[in-house]
Amino acid sequence: AIAYARRLVEEFPRDSRATRARVDIGLIQFDNRDYQAAVQELSPQLKTAKGDDWSMIQYHIAESYRLMNDLDSAQREFLRLRYENKGIADWLANALEGLAKCYIAQNRYPEAIKELEDIVRRFGPSSAFGFQAGETARRLRDLQAGTPRGRPDQR
Repeated sequence: AIAYARRLVEEFPRDSRATRARVDIGLIQFDNRDYQAAVQELSPQLKTAKGDDWSMIQYHIAESYRLMNDLDSAQREFLRLRYENKGIADWLANALEGLAKCYIAQNRYPEAIKELEDIVRRFGPSSAFGFQAGETARRLRDLQAGTPRGRPDQR
């Protein structure tokens, strides 16, 4: 699939399908856990992406950094998504959750809880995002209080 997409980009670089192919290449690399290549492929696409596409690309860049354990870069990119989200609200929830996961990985539980509580406040405790965030925040509070019930999932 990547070879086909690269051929399309090479033969028709200005075609709208080439732009989409560049994004697809980055997403395939992400799915194949080649996170560095995904970041390199997706980052230039932010310049021309709009709306939900921009937010989706930005999320995959941030998540790639997180999965490479480059938490400072991941936090920077999740914050960019948080404050510049151009797509549906789900991308905001993903940005807040990504920030929380970074803070958890750094044992910065109060900051993680703050992000998780923000999800609950924005999306409601009974929403899928809010329910999961509330449960994770509860587990973190238990962990801080010395009653661990399992470390929250870091993916």
